[in-house]
Amino acid sequence: HACAQHVWIGLDQSDGRLELTIRDDGVGFDVTRAFEQACSRGNLGLSGMRERVEILGGNLEVDSGAVRGTRIRISLPSGVSDSAERSA
Repeated sequence: HACAQHVWIGLDQSDGRLELTIRDDGVGFDVTRAFEQACSRGNLGLSGMRERVEILGGNLEVDSGAVRGTRIRISLPSGVSDSAERSA
C-alpha cells in the first residue's frame, strides 16, 4: 500500500523501556482518518495494535505524511533497568 522504496527497523532499550521503530519512505496516509475508519468499520489494524500495546503498559505512536512516509514507534516496559544491565 505504501509504495515504499525503503523500510528501516530499529530496536533500542534504555531507561527500562524497549522501543521498536518502523519507518518507511512511502506515500504516507492520514493517521487520524485511518484510526477513525478502522473503528467505524470494526477493523483491527492500527487500533488493534494500539490496544495490544496499551494492554502491555506501552504506547504506540504513528506519524505519517505525503512527503515523509510513515513512522510507527512502539514503546514498552522492558522489565530491565539500565543499572541492572550494567551490573550483569
